[in-house]
Amino acid sequence: MDAHKGSHGRSKLMATYYSGLPNVDPRERFKYWLDHPPTTVALDVETVSLIEKHPLGLGVAVGPDEAFYLDMRMDCAADLEAIIPWLKDIRIRKLAHNWLFDMAVFPLIPIVGPHLNRSNLWDTNVAARLLGYQETALPLLALELYGETITSAKEVLGKHSTKTMNDVPIEELAAHGLADVKMCYRLYLEWKERIEAEYPEYFNVEMQVIPILIDMSFRGIKLDQKVRQELEDKLSTEVACYKELCDREYGFNPS
Repeated sequence: MDAHKGSHGRSKLMATYYSGLPNVDPRERFKYWLDHPPTTVALDVETVSLIEKHPLGLGVAVGPDEAFYLDMRMDCAADLEAIIPWLKDIRIRKLAHNWLFDMAVFPLIPIVGPHLNRSNLWDTNVAARLLGYQETALPLLALELYGETITSAKEVLGKHSTKTMNDVPIEELAAHGLADVKMCYRLYLEWKERIEAEYPEYFNVEMQVIPILIDMSFRGIKLDQKVRQELEDKLSTEVACYKELCDREYGFNPS
């Protein structure tokens, strides 16, 4: 995976890492896309870990073969500010592979956090499950569909014997982010027409529910504990009944 490093400087566009066209200046290519906004972008937030969701960088793909990685451990404030119009524009579709994770991290991203418009989303993880894939991790889908190998986060951590991405070299973390976000875009192009033809209503509802679930996770919900306990007792009784029936009449465990 190529990850060309851009030049650094405070309050300047850096396009920290880039993967795409050969022999181009990442900064100039970044400026090109700012002047010619894409109709669709794929986004992927790299965090310290799945539990510690402090953002380390943001992958942004403008196509299946071209992406930028903005390293938040450096001063990429200008880059983040530059893509705010993309995030706010409802006409630009936002892709991710598991929006439930990335959207929960977005509020923690400096500068751009509040600006993500959540009305035109597309989740390749949801699409994969709708299409019947049992294993939906990006590396497994890349291997199954295209015979290509991309490194999983677990493999990256294992290589460096660490539990957090914070200890992974910047260049390697950038390459991982670039590969993921480009594969996400590629899967979108692979499945877009089929999803729209076979599951349009279901998929649209799924996309509308994601922001609601995120908001609920931040705010919490009020539950009537008496009613909850009554429901738990009722379901537990039913489960025990069905298990006994299956064991007595058919000799198998329904679990």
